Amino acid sequence: MGAAEAAAYVRHEGLEDVFALAHARYVARGEARGTLRLPQPTAAERRFLAELLVRKNKLGPLTFTLEQLDAALRSSSFACSLVELLEALHGSVLVTRPMQKQLRQTSHDAWRRELEDVIARLPEDSLAHGWGQSRLLSLWQRFKDASTATRCSVRDAFALTLTTLARLPRQQSERLAVFAAAVAGDPHAFDRDRLAGQFLTTALFDLSDEETSRGRPTAEARAAIFERFGLLVDTVWSTVAAFNLASALTIEGRPDPLVEAAGGRVLNLASRQMAQWRSVDPVHDRVYIVENPSVFETLVDRLESLGHLGPAGPTLICTAGYFTQPCYRLIDLLMASNASVTLWYSGDFDPEGLEIASIVLNRYPGRTRLWRLDVADYERTAGSGLPAEEARLRGLERVAATFPELVTAMRQKCVWVYQETLVEQLFGDVIAGGPS
Repeated sequence: MGAAEAAAYVRHEGLEDVFALAHARYVARGEARGTLRLPQPTAAERRFLAELLVRKNKLGPLTFTLEQLDAALRSSSFACSLVELLEALHGSVLVTRPMQKQLRQTSHDAWRRELEDVIARLPEDSLAHGWGQSRLLSLWQRFKDASTATRCSVRDAFALTLTTLARLPRQQSERLAVFAAAVAGDPHAFDRDRLAGQFLTTALFDLSDEETSRGRPTAEARAAIFERFGLLVDTVWSTVAAFNLASALTIEGRPDPLVEAAGGRVLNLASRQMAQWRSVDPVHDRVYIVENPSVFETLVDRLESLGHLGPAGPTLICTAGYFTQPCYRLIDLLMASNASVTLWYSGDFDPEGLEIASIVLNRYPGRTRLWRLDVADYERTAGSGLPAEEARLRGLERVAATFPELVTAMRQKCVWVYQETLVEQLFGDVIAGGPS
């Protein structure tokens, strides 16, 4: 009759459990071998197996082998193998674990050959070839089980990175986007969120023997490493807001007219502008840094209304969240220009705010003071805070070593306190010349 008729009979008689066990054993072993046991067979199962295997129909557990089941099916009126019956029941060709393992191995080998073929196109004595070889194993392991589409994207990004490395370093500096358009036909090919951009960043750090920070490198570190190889990252789109700078000297030692003309007003400074500076000075030795633009503008509004500008006012900087390249550049210049400058940093009582504070403390050790960012300020204002989400509370682990007492208090109260609730105290500190 055949496998289709045998499958129909199995379904009609309710014998699926018998062949589900057979299917599991066959898939696991890849051949019709092994023993099966039915601890409590149904009447239909005992009758079927007794007739098929030519045994007595008796009560109790039943034991038989896949070899016996296969041979019995072949010699029965169904005249089909066990595998043919199992495939008819499942409606597809059986793929066993040994077959899956072989297919995976074949796929893994093919993936490695793809990567090796990309590297082989380059001269063996080139930096690009050497870097490709050093990264081959990690790329192979990371993406060996990825989809075909993903592996194609990785291979193409890897090939583009190697092609690019072969053209570096540039003897004459060139804007990254312009270079990308010439090399890849896409000015965004090496953006930070593109795979080729991530590969190229990794490659340049590797070839420079420089350590990156945990996770992705900062925008500042990335820009610096690209510049070392003759590629200039955009220096005008990101800015830092600064209020009441005293002066700035250009590389040639001349006062920058921009700062002179600004007087006590706010300047939005890009890295391009500050790249022309040799030094920059605040009005006084204390430089106040706030995380949030709304707090910065409120402080500036009040200072302007009172006429606290120029020598009569403080120097304020707004990071607008995590430090960007312009933030680092401005503060580095301020710190290098005057050894007596001290930074006073204020931010939010949440994981991100404390992480920024930790970064400032580590980058400028001994010259940074926390401003309204201690346990007393937190507990005094916690009543106006917002409930902390469980997922974000776990983020406090990142700063627990730097702020153990504060993190303990925040975990107990489970609220975030934002800098805006402290604006009155912050303003009072600025007017008084610093926290008491």
